[in-house]
Amino acid sequence: MHRRRRTLLLLTLLNLLEIAGAFVLGRPFVVALSVTSVLLLAYVVHLRNRALVERRRRRAEARYLRWVAQHQAAVRREQARRAAQRRELLERQLAAREEERRALTEFRPTSRRAANE
Repeated sequence: MHRRRRTLLLLTLLNLLEIAGAFVLGRPFVVALSVTSVLLLAYVVHLRNRALVERRRRRAEARYLRWVAQHQAAVRREQARRAAQRRELLERQLAAREEERRALTEFRPTSRRAANE
């Protein structure tokens, strides 16, 4: 990043020096000014293309991260749904066992003497 900024700054300064030289010394600096202007323009186009590629890459990465987050949320929802089903099933099983236990204790004699009579 800093290297690109430094290069852009140097090309801009070189262009400004060429403009000053063209005003002071004339024709030879005009030719050099055209060359450095083309270099500056080409570098700016290059930087712009890099920025566009980087923006596309960041957008694609953000899109992927959103997809992953949505997928993980769906997985978590499914896991929570299954856990709720398991809890409900266990509660029903425990209620059925408790009901069986109560039914058995109601019909069972409370003492041996009552069973012998």
